[in-house]
Amino acid sequence: MEIVKLPVGEPAPKDSDCIGIEEQADGRFTYTGSLLAGEESIAIVDPVLCPTREAAEEQGTSWAAGCDVQRLYVSTTLLG
Repeated sequence: MEIVKLPVGEPAPKDSDCIGIEEQADGRFTYTGSLLAGEESIAIVDPVLCPTREAAEEQGTSWAAGCDVQRLYVSTTLLG
């Protein structure tokens, strides 16, 4: 699987397989994801809480790999 890490604050291209990582006020991170599978999609809409940014990225990319994603975009949003 090819992983494309976007610059902080840059959203993933529309209609792409992606995970979004977001910093929380308490310093932890959440991730969500959206994958396209033919004419259907698979998504994690309830944010998954992780202790670090790295853990959120690792868990999100692992989820995507289990769904046979070829190219995954990773976008990150940090607090101010």
